[in-house]
Amino acid sequence: MHHQIREDKPGKCPICGMTLIAVQKNPELIKDGIILSDQQVQLGNIRVDSIGKGKIGKKGDRLYDLYSEELNNAKQEYILALEKEKILDHSIVDFKQLV
Repeated sequence: MHHQIREDKPGKCPICGMTLIAVQKNPELIKDGIILSDQQVQLGNIRVDSIGKGKIGKKGDRLYDLYSEELNNAKQEYILALEKEKILDHSIVDFKQLV
């Protein structure tokens, strides 16, 4: 989903064509705050937890996960380029010609 897309009427996402989901604004929240339904939270795979004081754990423990569609696409393109280079027996690959 492309969270940056905002429309004032029902329709499709101009980027991917997915049906846009209506969200309700809550006047009690800060400006531009939103409330998601239980279904929207489930579809978005959104998980929340309470913040509290305490030790985080050992050095190197993961604090959070971050997903970026653009980064994931770039990773897949890089892996594909490495596989093509291996198939070509480490020959020089001109990436400009691949596009």
